Amino acid sequence: NDTKTDSQLFHLDPEDYKQVKVFINLSNIHHENGPLTVLKASRSKQILNQIKDPFSRVSDDTISGLTNDNDFLECTSPVGTAFAVDTCSCFHMGSRTRLGNRIVLLITYLRFPGIVEPGRTSNIDFKNLGINLPDHEYANKLFKFLRPRYLTI
Repeated sequence: NDTKTDSQLFHLDPEDYKQVKVFINLSNIHHENGPLTVLKASRSKQILNQIKDPFSRVSDDTISGLTNDNDFLECTSPVGTAFAVDTCSCFHMGSRTRLGNRIVLLITYLRFPGIVEPGRTSNIDFKNLGINLPDHEYANKLFKFLRPRYLTI
């Protein structure tokens, strides 16, 4: 199946300005079992400045038109290897499993408060990034994105 959805497309995580996710391999990870693939933060910032929407899932065609092969880290490695990634600053994708499974322990660190600081609609400074996104539009996109992950029981 070559259909790519959700985390299988390149994206940034929207929870904060910065966060650290530590991926610890609990199985051997090879290209065929869907490794985490991360784009350098410097290149990610350039792409974000071009696409202007921090919530978008970015197609492979768009990413390949804006990057070189050496801009990526494909996190293939043996059991016990760990990778720490700022997933708010680095476009990333994973879980494109072709054969077998990818089993990882994921530990996430967010500074408190993790989603939105008091008195703000966003922890991301869109204006500093050159993105003019009205607060109500941002809030609608944020809560639409977060609802399935955080608000279901």
